[in-house]
Amino acid sequence: MVVRNETSKIGFSLPYFNPDEERPPTELSFPRPPATAPEIESGYLKAAMKSGSRTFAAIPKAISLALAFGFSLIGLLAFFSFTPSLVVAQSGAWATAPSMPTARYGLTSCVVNGKIYAIGGANVTNDSLATVEVFDPSTNSWSTGPSMPTAREALTSCVVNGKIYAIGGDDYNGRVLATVEVFDPSTNTWSKGPSMPTSFSRVTSSVVSSKIYVIGGMLGSYLTVNSVEVFDPSTNSWSTGPSLSAVRGELSSSVVNGKIYAIGGYD
Repeated sequence: MVVRNETSKIGFSLPYFNPDEERPPTELSFPRPPATAPEIESGYLKAAMKSGSRTFAAIPKAISLALAFGFSLIGLLAFFSFTPSLVVAQSGAWATAPSMPTARYGLTSCVVNGKIYAIGGANVTNDSLATVEVFDPSTNSWSTGPSMPTAREALTSCVVNGKIYAIGGDDYNGRVLATVEVFDPSTNTWSKGPSMPTSFSRVTSSVVSSKIYVIGGMLGSYLTVNSVEVFDPSTNSWSTGPSLSAVRGELSSSVVNGKIYAIGGYD
């Protein structure tokens, strides 16, 4: 369900984009479920906390995350605690795995060679982090990886040819970034990639045919967009893709059979 505030509306659509087709994304509409109980219009409490020059205006009301990197609300109050927990599904049931060394939210994660890389994010005092921590399911343990060159949260990441691309996000001062940094696990080093044409945070990204599609998100003015920008590692260059059918930020995306499904978010 899309987060709703005074200027947002609930969305139940699931557009998808096929990079091999020339036509724009198709809109698949799903009807709103019947209200058999009092409807929850927002999954967020409108509580605000200020730190420095930034104000955070949303705290999750009820969260159950597959990888519970982030924070959990205790009770129904605006009192919360950040948790570094990792939860895994096995044999049809959830089990708790070892917690991350660093509790944080707004991070991104990727898998390379069977290891999970938890990248960036922000801590309980809202400091943007360059932290990289690596979970190895084969040993059921965490280790510390090389920090990103740029501390940031609300970023996205993708893997192409065994390399992690950490894209966009914002820093502690609320500055939205076009930054692209590339981590090569084979050398255990970060390098700088070509910046995005536009600075975005709270975006999503997916890979099709070894190209990275950076979708939606928010500009420095915190306006949601419907932009799609495409990075081709083989040419080390960016191009513009077909826009989403509607603006939205903090969405998610996945790829099935070569099609990108852009899911949820808010406008």
